[in-house]
Amino acid sequence: ITPLMLAAAKGLTTIVRDLLDRGVDVNTQESNGQTALLMALAANQAEIAEILLANKAATDVTDRRGITALMLAAQAGNAALVESLLAAGANIDQQDKRGFTALTGAAFVGQPDMVRLLLSRGANLSVGDTRQRTALMWAASNGQTEIIETLLAAGADIDAADTAGTTALMLAIAKPDALAALLAAGAAIDQKDTRGFTALMSAAWTGRVEAAKLLLQHGAKIDIRDEKTGRTALMWATVKGHTAFVKMLLKAGASAALQDNAGHTAAGLAEQYRQKAIIELFAGRDSRPGADDAQIQVLP
Repeated sequence: ITPLMLAAAKGLTTIVRDLLDRGVDVNTQESNGQTALLMALAANQAEIAEILLANKAATDVTDRRGITALMLAAQAGNAALVESLLAAGANIDQQDKRGFTALTGAAFVGQPDMVRLLLSRGANLSVGDTRQRTALMWAASNGQTEIIETLLAAGADIDAADTAGTTALMLAIAKPDALAALLAAGAAIDQKDTRGFTALMSAAWTGRVEAAKLLLQHGAKIDIRDEKTGRTALMWATVKGHTAFVKMLLKAGASAALQDNAGHTAAGLAEQYRQKAIIELFAGRDSRPGADDAQIQVLP
């Protein structure tokens, strides 16, 4: 670590100017790839960063994680510094080793104004990370509703999927406001991931009752099956022991008579996985294969 790096990180403006006047190399990197500029930004020393840029600090030098100055400034929400970096030639779509761009990072941490700024400067909103997750997917995962709406208005693909087939809608299962925003924008409600899971099945797996209600209100198919096991949301909720979820699905009209690829009904799976509370939800023998769902009783 050089004296310039230390002074930059500590915000020692006079010393930074003095060292630069003496001709020290502004772009020297330490063992982790950090430069004085990167250290200043990591320490939120915006004034120092501007001084370094004025002295020809390289904008696209990265540390060992692939992090650039623009990424740090964007995540911090520093619009003026982002503008300075772009004016100095920073690559707006450069990716770190995770595949994150400045836009992805801003969406991830929840910087709506920065997202708008980067989009206005031409950031590519379709760039995916190493798992092909886009800025929209990360905004959905973290419940950043305003950013979701901004990205969609800018043309983000609402149904784009990552390498596991996961969409923004699936990632928003734990974030009701984000889920509602995506449904209102027309997200494909029954799209499946690589396991054959829909958003409703994902909600069943994790026991997200309110998310499931919202999905059903928007027309999610209640008895759709995954291809690998032939199980429905009701079956997966049963296997995972989510009693309230099972009760909600039964009241919403889920079929308890359907069988998975191994011939098990939801009631049979409840027995197999020893889900006593769920077993009690099925009133007697009506939930066996071939039963009339209209006759199935749901205990209060």
